[in-house]
Amino acid sequence: MFDVMKIVYILFLSLWFCGEACAQDECLGVRANQIAELKQNFQECLLVYPDGADTDAVMVNVTRDKIKCMQHVAYLVFDAFYKSSKGERQKQFDDFVQAVIEQGYNLEQRSDIGKHWHTGKMYELGAYTHAYIAVHDMVKEYIRSMETECVDFSDDALEELKGV
Repeated sequence: MFDVMKIVYILFLSLWFCGEACAQDECLGVRANQIAELKQNFQECLLVYPDGADTDAVMVNVTRDKIKCMQHVAYLVFDAFYKSSKGERQKQFDDFVQAVIEQGYNLEQRSDIGKHWHTGKMYELGAYTHAYIAVHDMVKEYIRSMETECVDFSDDALEELKGV
């Protein structure tokens, strides 16, 4: 009976240490400055129309570019936090982006009234805006999750995050 308890105890400790090592491996090399850099990149992808973006076509192009910018930030997250499965994560994310763009078109252009009036660029902008919002929220959540899981909350690391 005692030997069985020892074996169970050793097995339990082995699994616990393995779990700790695996969890630390996921965050290996991820530090507060990387999180701050990702947040900065994320801020650069916020949808702000420049002066002179006075036509729907220009705004569609800007919105499309900002979606691609958000995809790039997501890829940076995958490079840092999903090293062992980044190719799969990128494909899933690309599929997600394509799906929300399609859904935006469904909301804006493919309704009976949209088809009837041939709504054009104005509704295309609405479709891309819906997609941008979904992609923005997903990338923001990836960064938040990465920050929650990986940041070393020492005093130095917290100092690096101030103001970000």
